[in-house]
Amino acid sequence: MQATIIAALLGILAIQTQAQLIASNINTNGTSYYTAPDCTIENNSFGWNTLRNPNGSLFTASKRPIVLVYDNWVSSRVNTYVTQYLLQAMGYKVRVVARSPYILGPELYQHIVDLEMELWPSDFTNYGQITQVDRVGFDLGPVGYNGIVGWWFPSYLLDQYPEYSLEFWKFLLNPTIRSIFPPSGSGPFVNLNGAPICDNMPGTCLNNTYIPEHCRKKNANCIELLQYVPEYYTNIYQRLIDGLKLPVTINFVGDTLQTIVRDAYNKQKPVLFYGWTPTVFLSQFNVTKVMFPISNASEYAAFGTNFPEAQAFITSYSLDDSQIGAILKSVSDGSLTETQAACAWVQGNRPLWEPWIPTLPQSIGNDPIQCIR
Repeated sequence: MQATIIAALLGILAIQTQAQLIASNINTNGTSYYTAPDCTIENNSFGWNTLRNPNGSLFTASKRPIVLVYDNWVSSRVNTYVTQYLLQAMGYKVRVVARSPYILGPELYQHIVDLEMELWPSDFTNYGQITQVDRVGFDLGPVGYNGIVGWWFPSYLLDQYPEYSLEFWKFLLNPTIRSIFPPSGSGPFVNLNGAPICDNMPGTCLNNTYIPEHCRKKNANCIELLQYVPEYYTNIYQRLIDGLKLPVTINFVGDTLQTIVRDAYNKQKPVLFYGWTPTVFLSQFNVTKVMFPISNASEYAAFGTNFPEAQAFITSYSLDDSQIGAILKSVSDGSLTETQAACAWVQGNRPLWEPWIPTLPQSIGNDPIQCIR
């Protein structure tokens, strides 16, 4: 059994009344919240806290606060405090609230919180209803080790086009920027035993491809995503393309994908493809994942929409048994308080958490669609 991280799918309300908070089992400590005291992180060179929008405002600090909720046990609280400190290192405003009693759901249905960093799904019979049916919460994966699935491109493109924010999905909406990638229909048509890899699957694949309606229009200028087979992450990206009106088609090429990507990489050419880590294949290349506000087949998380760079951090966040055990031991022996223990772990384990912080975009850009909010 593993603890998991859960994110809100719907937008947080701008103002919550005390009655709404109480009805949602949320305690904010009056107006003081339970946010931990500041923790000094030396040499904060990641750049997120100083990154500015084209209008001069700070990119992360100008956003609304991220609301974290913890439950009434030590590991939940210290996990939350570690997350708070690292989000603050990225420049975010953070508020911490407590849940009492131990009931899952009201805080998500009422749009009160963004994230809970330690949740035990087996404790709640309504977990599936919340995350899969009503879709007010999204499972971001285990607190421990977590694999990453997504769209990738060679990182050398960041150097070739430093003026573009290729890490963020909204570059796809700019015809000039996306034109660096191969256009729809440019990839090979791959047969498997004399037949298409996939066909006659409306909404999924017809004759090896998925082409959304908006890419069937004249002068649509869509680009091509290479994918293995439809069974990998079934229909998730088709619905993402539909929902966000992305000018992207999917070419299902089976294992030929690896040959195409390897050839493009060796020739320093652009290529956009589906993949996941960890794999032996991707470990051979320096690649960058496109940040998406993705959650499920039909909608995407408000948290991912408002804070795509923070979601990239959260999905990389990983405390294993020995790490959380060391933090808890420093609390249990009375040497440190919970917030001091979290701060001490952050200050003493930079090599562990530094890779969780996403790479700073080389340009936010003056094009409004590049300004992720």
